[in-house]
Amino acid sequence: MKSSLVKMTLLLAIATVAFAGPRSTVGNPIQRGRLTIFPVFGPASGIDSRYITLDEAMSQGLVTVGELGSMAPRMVRPQTGVLRPPMPSASVNELALVNRSDRPLILLAGEIVSGGKQDRVVSRDRVVPPHSDPVPLGVFCVEPGRWTGLTMEFSASHLIAHPDLRKKAIVENDQQKVWDEVAVSNRNMEANVLMDSAAAPAFRAQVGTSYAKTASAGAIQQTIAESASAILPQIPDDAAGVIVAVDGHIVWADVFPSAALFRRYRAKLMQSYVVQSYNGGGAYRPVTVDDAVSFLRELGGHENIDVEPGLYRLVRSETGGVITYELEDPSGMRLHFADRKSTRLNSS
Repeated sequence: MKSSLVKMTLLLAIATVAFAGPRSTVGNPIQRGRLTIFPVFGPASGIDSRYITLDEAMSQGLVTVGELGSMAPRMVRPQTGVLRPPMPSASVNELALVNRSDRPLILLAGEIVSGGKQDRVVSRDRVVPPHSDPVPLGVFCVEPGRWTGLTMEFSASHLIAHPDLRKKAIVENDQQKVWDEVAVSNRNMEANVLMDSAAAPAFRAQVGTSYAKTASAGAIQQTIAESASAILPQIPDDAAGVIVAVDGHIVWADVFPSAALFRRYRAKLMQSYVVQSYNGGGAYRPVTVDDAVSFLRELGGHENIDVEPGLYRLVRSETGGVITYELEDPSGMRLHFADRKSTRLNSS
C-alpha cells in the first residue's frame, strides 16, 4: 500500500525543469492508448503576437510557397522597384517562399505543404522577415514518384510530420530515409485504421504515395482527429508545450515560449503524435514525471547551424543520444524548442 502511494505521489508531482525555459515545470501525464503526453509549463511571455504561423499566413493569402522558378512574376519588390535575378528551376529539396504579411513568419521543421510537383516537408525551424523577397526554403519530398502538377504553388496541409519523419528530415537530413519513413508510416496508418485489408489497394490507388493525402483521407483522418481531440481538452490552457511518450518510451518534446503560441500549433502537433503512436515505441514500460524531466536535461555541445542576424538563430545541441534544436529570436528568447532521440525511436 505504501509503495502504491509513493508511486501515485510521483505521478502527481510537478517537477522543475531548467532547460526548456526559465522556471519551466512538467505536469501530470495524460494517456490514451499507446500515447502518453506530459504538459510543460513556463512563465508567461508576450512574444505570441509578434509572429504569424504558416497556416495562418497561407489561409489569409499573406504567404506564397512555390516551386523554384515559379516566382518570376513576383520578383520586383514593391517598395523599391528593384528587379531581382530569377531563381533556378524546380528542385526536390528547395522551394521559394514570399512573406507579404506585416509580421515575421515562423516555420517549424516538419510542417507540410501540398501541391506543386510533389508535397514537401520543411527541413528546419526558421523565421522569414515581413514583406520579404522570395527566399529559398529547404524541404524534403513526402510524395515519392510524382513530379507533375497543374500549379506550381502550394497550399497549407494543416499537418506536421510525426516525430520519426521529422527526425529523418531534420537530424539525418536524408531524402531516401524520408521516403522510406513515409512508406512505413503510410502502411501503419492504413493498418491501424482500415480494418478490411482488401480495401487497401483501392485506397492506395486513391491517395498514391502522398503522406499528406494518406493522413487526410476519410477514415484515417477521422480516427487520428478523434484520438487527438480526446487528449486536447485535457491539456491545461497554460501549458506551453508537451513531452511525448509511446509505449512508455519518451520520444519527443515540443516547447514554446508561451501557452498562447503553443495553442496555435497544438491541434496539428497532437495529430502528429497520434500518427507516431502507430509506429510503436517498443515493449511497454511505465513512464513517470521524473522520466519526462530527465528527457529535458541540460545538453552540451551547442552549435549554431543557421543564423540570420537581427532575425533568428537555430542552435543544435547533442549529448547522450539526445539531440535538441532551439529556434531563438535576436534577444535569445526561445521561439521553439524540440528535443528528440538520435537513435531510432523504437530501439530503446
